[in-house]
Amino acid sequence: MVLIRKKKVKTAEELEQERQEKEFKKAGIQDEFQAKGFELVSWVQHHKARISAVLVVFALALAVWGGVTLFRSGSSSDAAKAYDAAITLVRDADAAKEDKAKKQAEAMKALDDVIQKQSGGWKKLAQLYKAKLASDMGNAKLAASTFEEFEESTSAKDPFRTVGLLGLASAYDSEADMNKALLAYESILSGDVKINEPMVLWQAARFAKALGEKEKLKKFDEKRKQFNVTAFAGPIPDVPVKLE
Repeated sequence: MVLIRKKKVKTAEELEQERQEKEFKKAGIQDEFQAKGFELVSWVQHHKARISAVLVVFALALAVWGGVTLFRSGSSSDAAKAYDAAITLVRDADAAKEDKAKKQAEAMKALDDVIQKQSGGWKKLAQLYKAKLASDMGNAKLAASTFEEFEESTSAKDPFRTVGLLGLASAYDSEADMNKALLAYESILSGDVKINEPMVLWQAARFAKALGEKEKLKKFDEKRKQFNVTAFAGPIPDVPVKLE
């Protein structure tokens, strides 16, 4: 008996993942860094109502999984210890059932210390964590200002700039500042590093729709549909999705 092996037909999502992986490689981001980020795509598909939160989670995930690979080589042991101590406090605060506010304040102080005393990758990662922590504490204004500071000190070709813009857009969304949120998404789309482009186009389109920017809505929506990714294939909501 002769066995006939059929060639697997890749889904639109698989093809899109391959395309994004190539973008990461072109940007110099390493395999583990990208692979972990793509795991969040399936999460997005089942939590569309909380899409704004995904952006902050995605930004943090990239920082967590990419930090060691990208920044630890050549860094001083003192910087590493200070950063690790701060992140331990952040994780303790995340898991805390009691005295959560106190633990969050301690973690914020430690992150500020790293930001003030360190430079380069350590400072960048600490800024991303600080912004995420501020968001967790319900302080969208501090989250936005921290992401803004991060963007101001990051070059246009730095892949972490896109990570920061994702978080910044989410912070603006939480502040109900639709104009700034749209500008942040447009900055991502015009940048060199593309992260989850269908999701970003979907977000940009919904803000454009809410603001009555018909030409932008049409442009973003048409490009979004080219990807044919299931999670973002439906109609664009009338208003930005707000978190409970």
